Amino acid sequence: MNKLLYGTNSEDDPNFIVVATIKVPLQVVDGANQTKQPTIGLTEEVKEDKAKVFAMIPHDGPVLRARCNPFRSNQIASKSESGMVHVQDYFDYNR
Repeated sequence: MNKLLYGTNSEDDPNFIVVATIKVPLQVVDGANQTKQPTIGLTEEVKEDKAKVFAMIPHDGPVLRARCNPFRSNQIASKSESGMVHVQDYFDYNR
């Protein structure tokens, strides 16, 4: 499992920082148990969910940048249009 961090950038709707878990197959096995290289997009062999939202953090204004602390990955810093930097713990917003 890998984690993906992204932010929304909307003028009209509420904005969020989103933390999601992503499952990327390293190998794909077809019906004859032959190992193939993974392909981009959905294939017949991989039909389960690849992404799941872990946390949605409300954000004042569009998210211009969002970064995780490399030493504490649950801490996120984000920047808005006003120049404000927000630092938050996404475990507080776990779904």
